Parts: sequence; C-alpha cells; structure tokens
Amino acid sequence: MNVCVSTGLSAVPSHAERQYHFVYEAKTMSKAQRYCREKHTDLATVDSMEVVKILNNMAGQYNQSAWIGLYDDRLNSWKWSLSDPSFYRPGRRSSENGGFNNQTAL
Repeated sequence: MNVCVSTGLSAVPSHAERQYHFVYEAKTMSKAQRYCREKHTDLATVDSMEVVKILNNMAGQYNQSAWIGLYDDRLNSWKWSLSDPSFYRPGRRSSENGGFNNQTAL
C-alpha cells in the first residue's frame, strides 16, 4: 500500500489544501512514487501528529506497511519525496534542538 497526497480541498480545516489517498496495491517505493505523481501530487508528507491521526483514522483496520514520502538519501539525512518548499512549514525555535533553529517540524 502507498499513501498519496493531492493538493486541493479536505474536510480537515488546518490541512485544507491536502487530500490523502490510500492505494491498496503492492508496489516498490519507486513505483508507488511514480503512481502518486501521475495520479495525485506525490507520496504523502507527514508533517504533524495531526496528519498521523488523520492517516491512522483513514487506514482503519489495515495493519500492513505503507509507503509515505520519507526516504533515506544514503548521505546521513532523510528527505521528503515532495521537494516543494511551500508544502513545508518551519519548525519551532527551541534551545532544546542543539542550536538548530530552522528545522522542518514532524
């Protein structure tokens, strides 16, 4: 299964610009990403606990693995499949993050 995201309207006010779509077909990550990009926008970006709750509610009783858009770029960092910076919001500023003040919040 993979989870795609589309820009558009949603029933969730704070995420009004996003729609999430579950695709119940076994695919590799690259095929899941290609499918989501062709049919929607990209694999889902999970940028808050609110989105986690939305996706958990949508998944219902489904308890298998699913592709989202987070991947290891093999250079000691994680990246989101959707590279549009307007899709992300800056993280909270905090002294607890080792001095890094411009983090993307998850």
